[in-house]
Amino acid sequence: MIKNIFWNAHQQRVRTGWRILCYVVLFVVLLLGAGQLLLLVLPEHAASTLAALVGFVGAAWLVGRHLDKRRFADFGFRLNRRWWLDFAFGLALGVILLTAVFAVEYALGWVTVDGFFRVEGAGAAFAGTMAWLVLQFVCVGIYEEVMARGYLLKNLAEGFNQPWLGANGALLAALALSSAVFGLAHVFNPNTTVISVVNIAIAGVLLGLPYLLTRELALPIGLHITWNFMEGPVFGFPVSGNAPTASFLAIAQHGPDVWTGGAFGPEAGLLGLGAMLAGMAAIYGWVRWQDGVAQLQPALANPPEQPAALLVSEDAASAPVPPIHTPDA
Repeated sequence: MIKNIFWNAHQQRVRTGWRILCYVVLFVVLLLGAGQLLLLVLPEHAASTLAALVGFVGAAWLVGRHLDKRRFADFGFRLNRRWWLDFAFGLALGVILLTAVFAVEYALGWVTVDGFFRVEGAGAAFAGTMAWLVLQFVCVGIYEEVMARGYLLKNLAEGFNQPWLGANGALLAALALSSAVFGLAHVFNPNTTVISVVNIAIAGVLLGLPYLLTRELALPIGLHITWNFMEGPVFGFPVSGNAPTASFLAIAQHGPDVWTGGAFGPEAGLLGLGAMLAGMAAIYGWVRWQDGVAQLQPALANPPEQPAALLVSEDAASAPVPPIHTPDA
């Protein structure tokens, strides 16, 4: 009886909730360990970002391999031609959406440009600071998507995949819960408001949608990277409450916070929300154009067919996951 609380006999692996808990614990261990080692050779801000990358991605690989019993590629990294095409679209979409937000604010007089090539810190070099920001936002785009979508959303979907809900219902429930967690994860950011937390959760839906439609993290990672980079280092907006240390444009905002997001950044305003909704429509259209149809992928809610076999080899990473509907409560 006690064993059944921890072990799914049908799937021959640890149950969903315990896998997620182990992921969190291992992430903390890897984060702290990597952080201490990286501090020996890197500045604190660089060490913390790279330690988070090691923690989130390393935990997904280790827990995925030994507890989930699946390949790392199954979390959304089948690096084929379509993967890179979706990644490029995600990059382009982030550029377009944040450019539209800036253009609207500029046209309405809600933002003015006071200068160019702004950098904080006496003697700081703009080029060096900007190079670091590129690396930072690439890392953030990767590790937040691996955590929130690749690992959390997928495992929640498998856990919710019960006969009374079905695979598609499980995907939607997992999207809602993982997006809520994504919003709450930003609750301690500077200048946070209730609206910013809700809108960040909606941003989780924006980033989770392409994962549900393609089973890959290519588009979410690309979109996440350029959304943040265009928002802060290019246009000078705060990024989730944090002012960028360097930006191509030095701006001053004058518009109403309810529209602009104020000190938190566009994600806390109606313009940012509108960009998210437009992004969802663009993602749906892109997937439909590429595949002829845009629909949820129920295989995301299914466990691996032969868990033990995945410990032997990671070949054939592009092989599809057969539809299985064994409960994983």
